[in-house]
Amino acid sequence: MLLDENALHATMRGGLASALNLTPEQLRLDRSFLAQGGDSLSAIQFMARCLAQGVQANIADILKHDTLPQLLSELVVRMSTSSLPTQSRRTASVGHVDSIGPCSLMQNRILIGQAVHPAAYHCSFILTARTRDRSLLSANDVAKHWRSVVDRHPSLRTTFIESTERSGTFDQVVWDQVQPSVTILQDESQIDQAQAVHNNTAKIGHHMYLVQMTPSQVMLRLNISHAIIDGRSAGIVLRDFCDAFSGKMTPGQTLRHADFAIAEDQLVDDTTEDFWRTYLHGVEETYLAGNNVTNKAKTGLHTLQGKLHISAEKTRKFCHDHGITVVNVCQVAWGMVLRAFALRDDISYSYITSARQTRLPGMSEAVGLFISSLVLRMDFATNTKVLDLLKAANGDVLRHMPHDRGLRKRSSKWGNSILSFQRAWQTEANENDSLQFEVLRRLSPTDYDHSLNVEIGDDTIVVDYDIWKSTTDVDYANNILSAYLRAIEFVLTSPEADFSEGDLLGLEDSKRLQQVNRIPPTSNSTCIHAIVAEVTSRQPDAMAVCAWDGTMTFRQLDRAAGALANHGEKTSRTFGSLLISLPWLFAPADGSKDFTAQSAKYDCTINVFQNGMYYK
Repeated sequence: MLLDENALHATMRGGLASALNLTPEQLRLDRSFLAQGGDSLSAIQFMARCLAQGVQANIADILKHDTLPQLLSELVVRMSTSSLPTQSRRTASVGHVDSIGPCSLMQNRILIGQAVHPAAYHCSFILTARTRDRSLLSANDVAKHWRSVVDRHPSLRTTFIESTERSGTFDQVVWDQVQPSVTILQDESQIDQAQAVHNNTAKIGHHMYLVQMTPSQVMLRLNISHAIIDGRSAGIVLRDFCDAFSGKMTPGQTLRHADFAIAEDQLVDDTTEDFWRTYLHGVEETYLAGNNVTNKAKTGLHTLQGKLHISAEKTRKFCHDHGITVVNVCQVAWGMVLRAFALRDDISYSYITSARQTRLPGMSEAVGLFISSLVLRMDFATNTKVLDLLKAANGDVLRHMPHDRGLRKRSSKWGNSILSFQRAWQTEANENDSLQFEVLRRLSPTDYDHSLNVEIGDDTIVVDYDIWKSTTDVDYANNILSAYLRAIEFVLTSPEADFSEGDLLGLEDSKRLQQVNRIPPTSNSTCIHAIVAEVTSRQPDAMAVCAWDGTMTFRQLDRAAGALANHGEKTSRTFGSLLISLPWLFAPADGSKDFTAQSAKYDCTINVFQNGMYYK
């Protein structure tokens, strides 16, 4: 039942006061959340209280409004949402609390990520189910068997609440019974319109949509929070689906995720912390920048896919001969791409690894978030040979394994790209099962600007590359994906070569560069500040500075440089150098961005002197 406006007002007032450690009487409704001492941590606490009352809120909502009544008004409006036309709809309901325990560090990381970027970490699996013998299969049958799967796995009966014992973290509540949310749609076209699970930690984090395709085939879409599932778990879910349909479901329940969270916390010691402190000493996070990088929220999810065909026999021999894995090949290839696009020799990036090596009974058949996010470092100044890079990556990954929990204490991301790996996806069913599944597509967005899931098959490597259009240009991402596939192929075929011999440019781009470089540039004696001033007057809103954390137009650059020069005059100081990137410095007069130099950043050193000169 939805709260009316007066009840919601009272709920918000009490929740806000509690999050800010104030009494309701001390609140100033005419002031903003930040003005009353709020910060991101207290915003998360306030958000958790809202969600516990069934009120949709996120950190951006809480921080952007000038007064509490403004926030209240938006939440009341948002509570009136439209739904897809359906044949039937069943909303999740719960029974009694079975257990309450702590969240793992990765769960907290994901829940906070969802609070900041509501579109992130909501997975979708779209597939078809049919009977092997083409006997009847109804959408209601699938819904019934889904209930059996939910009953078996505590993670699928979990909600999240703000922890009362560990400030700024969440606890997970397992319910003894759950009636899962299932919607039966009228036709296939509505599957793509099915909304992701609402960012509400107080509700069960999954929803299934079903469409009856034929008398023996049903299409389904499972939207589920990444906080309660990982890639391995998806296969276990479908295996149990098959068992439920065949009447072979294993009795009893699987491992509670809170037990894993407790175990992992006990395994983090000073040795683990020291290992990562030493490993990451002196390294900086590596960032890729799109052509329209901004600090906007993550919106406009866009997935690119690339496929590389490989020889299964040759690849196995390659890995055996050199003592490495295909994962190492893909890791080194991504390092080459980062080096080329970020212009750094010492690079580092995040990668996902399984945490199921924890020795807990039932871990192998449990559903939950059993992963770690680690950091891999590559030094291209020290290791120039491909084979040396492969062996270094393999050695580092093996050394990371005993310390895979050390980095989980980081609440922030490392860099803005992350790699995950998995074998070609299978349902873990067998040929004797009565039910068969065909996976059509998967979505698993993160809050990273560049998220790559690499699926390794016997004779293919498939890369699903997720970006957010609000932070990354699609053309830029296409160039990165093409370069990555070429780098993988180069590493597999040229282990004895120097990494610099790998050509990450495509044939068309190489030809364009060769054509441009055949003509020597005309000398220009004009000072750099005069050139920038001329471009500013001609196209002031063209991009002048592109960095991982923001952009600057020529108009903004000119104003900032002028202010800095004036400041230098007043203080009689000479300012040091600032290395920036001017991608449009020599843009065509018509303002077009379609020219070869777009891919080459012009590095210019700017000196601001006490006499007011902007550039040198």
